[in-house]
Amino acid sequence: MAIEEGGEVNLTPEGRQRVQAGEPAAHGVHRYELEIEVKNGVATRILTEALRQKPNGRGKWQRVFERDADGRVMDSKTFSLSGFQHLVKTLASNHSVLSSFAKFQHPTARKLVENTRNASFPGATFTHSYPDKAVLDYLKTQPQIVQRLNSDLSRIDVGVEGLSWRDGIDGPELMFRHSGLALDMPWSLESHGTRAFIKMFP
Repeated sequence: MAIEEGGEVNLTPEGRQRVQAGEPAAHGVHRYELEIEVKNGVATRILTEALRQKPNGRGKWQRVFERDADGRVMDSKTFSLSGFQHLVKTLASNHSVLSSFAKFQHPTARKLVENTRNASFPGATFTHSYPDKAVLDYLKTQPQIVQRLNSDLSRIDVGVEGLSWRDGIDGPELMFRHSGLALDMPWSLESHGTRAFIKMFP
């Protein structure tokens, strides 16, 4: 998995102090990469994790931090491990550096996680549009249609093995079982094509 986002490249406390004092912030691109080992459909451990940046969006990627398959973490001036060596030594193989360090108040990790949440999901909640809600309400009352959908979805090979209802916070939630995935996916994360097919199906 890889995520890229733009923003300030000096996220150290000193860098933020300079910006608060009125100095211009250096901007660029961050690229976060995470490689997860999966066995029998279950994520078992993190193989590699890296955060790199390109100041001004140009030139070569510069390391912010990197973690290898043996759990070794290499830091940088922007992401210092000073005062956090104990966390590196006790970091579980299935926990990410970024989230673990943010939980333990590493200033750069906290700022990166906060920026990503704000940039990627600024107050977003997954809600159904009116046409989505109408078809979902209909399917709740029509188990024979859901049964036919299960048969036809597996036949047309969209990667969905079946549909089922699960109790959610706001009532029943339609879930999709995919081949190769350990967990079922909710309607809100299913592909537009599959959702469009289901809306037309009745």
